[in-house]
Amino acid sequence: MLLAVYGTLKTGHSNYLLHLPDKRPLHALSTELPYRMYECETYPVILRSSIHHPIYIEIFDVSEDLMVNLDQLEAPYGLQREAVPIADLDLNVDIYVYAEPEPPAGFKPVDTGVWKG
Repeated sequence: MLLAVYGTLKTGHSNYLLHLPDKRPLHALSTELPYRMYECETYPVILRSSIHHPIYIEIFDVSEDLMVNLDQLEAPYGLQREAVPIADLDLNVDIYVYAEPEPPAGFKPVDTGVWKG
């Protein structure tokens, strides 16, 4: 299964070190997606948007078991996995999206789409 990540699961960040330490991204790129990124001090979220925004993603090939574990990791933060096409690569991947229409309180837009943590 292909998973696009943009936050703490990116290479070198906290959840990468805990859940993906033996994985290397198949692709890493900034691409226009139908989402907008927001962040607090510790992690980002993306929300659906009618306008495409740049989002920096890393794409990993993960097992179904690992995907289930990551679903459990992300669910308490209001994130749900959904499929999205990556036109630049002609691929469909899964990505975690904040399920509410507005970002959580205190989150600010990340106009570059690059979360640096």
